[in-house]
Amino acid sequence: MFWVISKGACMKKIQKMIVSILAIIVLSIPLSADTSQLKIRLVPQKRSSQKLNFNFIQIEKYETETIYYTFLDTAIAEPHYYRLLIKFLREAEASDTFIVNINTYGGNAFTAVQIYNAIKNTKAKTIARVYNAQSAGCMIMLACDKIEAKDFAMVMMHQWSGGDRGEISDMESRYLAYNRLMKKMLKKMCNGFFTKKEINKMLAGGEVYLVDDEIKERAKKWNQKHK
Repeated sequence: MFWVISKGACMKKIQKMIVSILAIIVLSIPLSADTSQLKIRLVPQKRSSQKLNFNFIQIEKYETETIYYTFLDTAIAEPHYYRLLIKFLREAEASDTFIVNINTYGGNAFTAVQIYNAIKNTKAKTIARVYNAQSAGCMIMLACDKIEAKDFAMVMMHQWSGGDRGEISDMESRYLAYNRLMKKMLKKMCNGFFTKKEINKMLAGGEVYLVDDEIKERAKKWNQKHK
């Protein structure tokens, strides 16, 4: 049996195949990456741009730069959900920009540590757009070069919280290790944005909250320092 296909329909099929191949080449995603939630949306080019949209990252490619829009608007989950974000941060060029939209109450601290390090070590410019950056979300915010606080935004930072189980001697060892690590992290991450008094409050087990006007005022100094 033969199927008759019009010339126009044939050209559309060929164009779709070419676009699909180009998308694969642009993304260069390794087989080991988690692509279970991968969604790609290609739109007609405007100003020589290409938009790719999947999971919580939207990519706009231009002739001279790439802009990555990242949306951290759920609890920070296990590290494997952020493999592509880490990959893009690692491979970004100095001409690229990451805009990190943060609206989260926090989550997995060690995932936040991995994202923090990836942002700090990327060549790209990084901008945190803050709506609600608490706990792990605040850690990620403090990795960015520039902080933009939106109206009615909130920031909160504190020591890690959680539970543990096992042998008493093992739990004691883990607690002491977490305590040493937390002190080191709070002093390094929060310096320059939170005051010494506020950092000491965190180290003593307290929580420090900032609202939009306070965040914006501190962001001015932060952004000036990280130009």
